[in-house]
Amino acid sequence: MNIIEQAFHSAENPMALILDGVVVRANRALRDSSEYERGDVVGRPFTDFVADKEMIKELHMKRLMGQDVPSLYQMEFNSKEGVVTANVLSSKVTVNDSVGVLVIMELP
Repeated sequence: MNIIEQAFHSAENPMALILDGVVVRANRALRDSSEYERGDVVGRPFTDFVADKEMIKELHMKRLMGQDVPSLYQMEFNSKEGVVTANVLSSKVTVNDSVGVLVIMELP
């Protein structure tokens, strides 16, 4: 595991890497705080985990198209325990020639 992977997986805040609308990485903090197992998250559309799907999907698509959108916002996150409001910081990233979004959350 390289240094970036180590930082991602050891971060205290929940984090996810989304490529092509699919969660390709979810750190331990995300899995622990949501009570999902790794296999429950990775490989699924990110919209499976948000209550306000259309608003978040639109924000995500605008970000990928290079439009000016806020990088800090709130969203309703679906955990196994129910819906919780999360503060979210997201950034457009490029990984192996694929454009995606790195999401860092603060959950109550």
